[in-house]
Amino acid sequence: MDDLSPSDLERRRLMAAGLSAATLAGLPAPGMAQAAAPVALADFFRAPQLASVLLSPDGRSLLATREVRGRRNLLHVDLASMKSVIITTFTDGDVVSPRWISPDRMVFGVRDLKQGEGGQVGQGLFAIDKDGSEFESMVERGLLSEGGKRQMPAGTFFHSKGVGTAPDEIWVQQWSSAGTRTQGHVTIHRLHTRTLRSTLLTSGAPGRAIRWLFDAKGDPRGVVTRAENRFTFHLRDTLDAPWRAVAQWDWMSRESTPLGFGADGQVYVLGFQGGSDFAGVYAMDPRSGAIGAEPVAALKGYDLEEAFSPDVPAAPGAPLVFGEGRELLGVAYHAERRGVYWLSAEHDRIQQALQAALPGRLVRFSGDPRKKGQPLLVTASSDIEPDRWFLYDQDKRSLTMVGSARPWIDPGRMAAMEMLRYPARDGLSIPASLTVPRGAERRNLPLVVLHYGGPWVRAIQWGFDPTVQFLASRGYAVLMPAPRASTGFGWKHYQAGWKQWGLGMQDDVTDGVRWLVQQGIVDARRVAIMGASYGGYLAMMGLVKDPELYRCAVNWVGVTDPEFMYVNWTDFAGSDSTRYSLPHLLGDPEKDAEQFRRTSPLRRAAEIKRPALLAYGGNDRRVPIINGERMRDALRAQGTEVEWVVYGDEGHNWIRPETRLDFFGRVEKFLARHLS
Repeated sequence: MDDLSPSDLERRRLMAAGLSAATLAGLPAPGMAQAAAPVALADFFRAPQLASVLLSPDGRSLLATREVRGRRNLLHVDLASMKSVIITTFTDGDVVSPRWISPDRMVFGVRDLKQGEGGQVGQGLFAIDKDGSEFESMVERGLLSEGGKRQMPAGTFFHSKGVGTAPDEIWVQQWSSAGTRTQGHVTIHRLHTRTLRSTLLTSGAPGRAIRWLFDAKGDPRGVVTRAENRFTFHLRDTLDAPWRAVAQWDWMSRESTPLGFGADGQVYVLGFQGGSDFAGVYAMDPRSGAIGAEPVAALKGYDLEEAFSPDVPAAPGAPLVFGEGRELLGVAYHAERRGVYWLSAEHDRIQQALQAALPGRLVRFSGDPRKKGQPLLVTASSDIEPDRWFLYDQDKRSLTMVGSARPWIDPGRMAAMEMLRYPARDGLSIPASLTVPRGAERRNLPLVVLHYGGPWVRAIQWGFDPTVQFLASRGYAVLMPAPRASTGFGWKHYQAGWKQWGLGMQDDVTDGVRWLVQQGIVDARRVAIMGASYGGYLAMMGLVKDPELYRCAVNWVGVTDPEFMYVNWTDFAGSDSTRYSLPHLLGDPEKDAEQFRRTSPLRRAAEIKRPALLAYGGNDRRVPIINGERMRDALRAQGTEVEWVVYGDEGHNWIRPETRLDFFGRVEKFLARHLS
């Protein structure tokens, strides 16, 4: 592998001893489009032809989902014979989240990707053998029962393969709500995927359990409990020993939170030791609860985070990559780009060789490089290239392409994404990404500011983004900022955004636009602001605060009045979020009433003179449609131009392909009208 050059790779990439990109994806390889033809809108927003490609534990098979007569079903590929077979036949739903649980058996869920959120039921949980036999429906889908053997109730989810389980067994997690959002607890069960017999693994928690930690033997020896706003981490030395409280924290603290056990009984936690501004992984003494002063792993300038790509084979909810027996193999990280810092020399050697063979891409692999003779599955992608999958033959040190998620995308026509930082007016450094149309001169470009929401999430990441590429293909530069309150860039960056909706957070975004104007990259007369959820709020507030800068706004499923978060936020109104976190992060609607008024686009609608496109889902429980309806009515009452669209069965995310095509078609025309 070490001597595999890019030219070798390109000669090999289309064929794999009879298994080609067309075999899996059903479409030709990228790079076939004519340069003169415009990139079709549908090419950006239709579903991937191939997804969830997974290597079996014994390295003899591939599993994937692909469309068959308009529905995503499971595809099994035998690598010895190169024969591929569709093994599920769903016609009223789509297979999602497949996982191997043994060399012969897999589990998955089902979701209807042709309906909006209003038509969804639970995903259920199903199992099937690789030859299509021994199909079992193990968990009810909402109120639907598949009949036959007794199923586990809806609200039961796959947890993990589980330590010490038999080949046909898995661990599943149940959330018991006890009738309210604030009194539920979590239990873990062992489930046999053929007989459907289940066994409770967790009991006797010293409080309301919300997270369990298992040691290398599979015993539940750690648990996080919650009482009101207090979290407590408990440990026990054996299954029969009493629980000991070793750490406590509240919802808004920066104390260390537990991640999991290592092979030697070591407990790993995520936190900020020694006054560090960036979260790292530390070792905790399981007897005393003392945390080491030096991190096991840390990033310079970035947090290690609990949330990360599901493609990284880490423990549930943690940035730790474990092997068999809970051996710590590496740490998943997200700096400017995602990656894994491998502690295992064999894994690191493979990673470096693959990265050299696939330069400029995010490269991750599955399979154990210490098992000689078994292939590895390699996934590669970049800012201009959707996922492609390769098989790596360890003996021959060769790569062979086996499929592409979106083979109709030509990377040669996509635009590069640049990660950068710019100064806010108070000196805070703001991370951002900037995408400039391919081949365009970096001068006096029209700009679209884009923010997907949160805001208390990682706001930007390097990689292929269909929305960004669509906008760039239409001639717009795209700025995606990570304003204060975004996570992943240190505690100070996060905390600086508390109670800063419409204030410092808003200024951070505008400062990025003005910085690009000063650099000569952007034409100040052609700037639009666009976003979803909190990003929709940013867009509307931008028209309030900086009407001379933003020529128009696109707001989809956006909050239009901060107070609605307390009274009309269906998912969380009256929940613990409104009691414990929102008063710190957003503000108190009574104590901060004047600030809420000043930072409400709805209450300041009379100041909005620029045109706006508003799009909402009729079944949105996160940001109910009242946010859009009242904004629409207030703007129309004063004669402000408003384009209004409702997708009746959609929720907070556009699920139906027809919705995506219609919405972004409207966006294309709206921006062309106002930024030309």
